[in-house]
Amino acid sequence: MLYKQEKLYVFCDESCTNETYMLYGGFACSFETQCKIQSELYRYKEDNGIRHEVKWNNCKKGTLIRDKGFVDIIFDYIDAGLLSFKFLTVNTRLIDYKKYYQSNKEKGFYAFYQHQLFNQFGRLHYNAELDTKFYIRLDDRTSKYPLSAVQNNLNDKMFFSLGVKGKPFKSIEVRDSKKCIHIQLNDVILGAACFCKNDKFNDPSVGDAKKEMASYIREKAGINFVYNTSLKNKKFNFWNFKLCEK
Repeated sequence: MLYKQEKLYVFCDESCTNETYMLYGGFACSFETQCKIQSELYRYKEDNGIRHEVKWNNCKKGTLIRDKGFVDIIFDYIDAGLLSFKFLTVNTRLIDYKKYYQSNKEKGFYAFYQHQLFNQFGRLHYNAELDTKFYIRLDDRTSKYPLSAVQNNLNDKMFFSLGVKGKPFKSIEVRDSKKCIHIQLNDVILGAACFCKNDKFNDPSVGDAKKEMASYIREKAGINFVYNTSLKNKKFNFWNFKLCEK
């Protein structure tokens, strides 16, 4: 279903930038789906008295049942084939910013974003017959790096690697997570994936609520968020990006 769309909306974020494994994660959906899930999740928040931003770091014992209900709605859409999640992991200990990015960490940060957006969204979801267009929404962060450069690089990759003309990446914009339910839902799933990849289950400083939520999401996803998944998995694509040893 998501592989036959004229327009795809992609919501992305990063997590665990200070851990061994940093993750970039996001999901693709149609315009109709983003509108529908937005209405349903806002209604769920209102019905359950959730006035704060829903995010992984806010997961605690007192809100666990409500948070699981929030997650259940997300998986209803995933299981229906209406959302497709992608994750790219990077071993932060192996990133050589000096050698590859002129010691510019922001340049390196967005280079990995480009790897994900091109390979996991552009390459996988572009439909030549429909000439799919991509509208990218990133979580807002403090950065002066020009997103126009990211967009231009992605369109160049689509042309030189796949022969796609017409610049399919139509826009890359930031969204305030406090005002964007799509960034919030992505944060919850991405947080659990990052938790699993960095094996936080035995960390005594981590609360039981996060451990339970991570296990809950991992079980519903049907993958362990550790090893690469097959490209045939339309619901979740997990990619451990391979870096050379320093």
